[in-house]
Amino acid sequence: MEKKICVFFMVLVAGIFHVSAQNIDAKDVYFSELYHQINTLSQGNNWEEKSNVSSRFSEEFKQFITEHAETIDADFKNLSKDIHIVTSEDKMLRIYSWDTQEGGTMKFFDRIIQYKAGDNVYTYNEVPQEGDSGAFTIAIHSIEIQNKKYYLVVDYAIGSTKDHAQSVQAYTIDKGKLNNQVKIFKTSKELLNTIHFYFDFFSVVDRKERPIQLIQYNDKKKCLYIPVVNEAGTVSNSFLVYSLKGNYLKYIGIQKNTK
Repeated sequence: MEKKICVFFMVLVAGIFHVSAQNIDAKDVYFSELYHQINTLSQGNNWEEKSNVSSRFSEEFKQFITEHAETIDADFKNLSKDIHIVTSEDKMLRIYSWDTQEGGTMKFFDRIIQYKAGDNVYTYNEVPQEGDSGAFTIAIHSIEIQNKKYYLVVDYAIGSTKDHAQSVQAYTIDKGKLNNQVKIFKTSKELLNTIHFYFDFFSVVDRKERPIQLIQYNDKKKCLYIPVVNEAGTVSNSFLVYSLKGNYLKYIGIQKNTK
């Protein structure tokens, strides 16, 4: 599920636009209500109106986020209940992602990435490659390697009711630019910038958490855990373990749990 950032727009906004916290709160309510309209229309048969409202939400929300750097620190108390808003612990990277509600059992997701570089905030609209339904972000972990911060972005894609996928991709902020091509995952054969796998959702449907987070990271041990999945897509109780060794998260073997 390798992804490539397609830059639809990139705007340097710090110091140019300003919006008050009160106005952000008002926009939070507005966008939440607009997204609720999509959900309501999804339960009917007016597909054209639903598509129009979905497009309107995406376009207006992207424009608002792009024009207002302050939003990278905003709570979005209402909208965060409707869409996925995930921020790195150091608050340097934030990813907004949401179901456009224009798919069926295959879900289509839209996404915006914000990041800080110095005093500036940059915004990207990440456009899925042709034929890719996109994914939503469920976690951002971070690791420091040789005094440089790397972000491990965990994404979730839904191809059908049964066919799901998860991935982890490494990002870093380098000289004011967001780089998603850094290869810090080391197998016995190659260096990778992303690790992904497909799985049968029904093999983990009994797990209580939603969304189900199969990829795990232990900051104390500096270990990344990728579940072992068999050919049928069944998720096992074993994990492929990647441990920090020198400049890489290196594959060191399989273990039964993450303890």
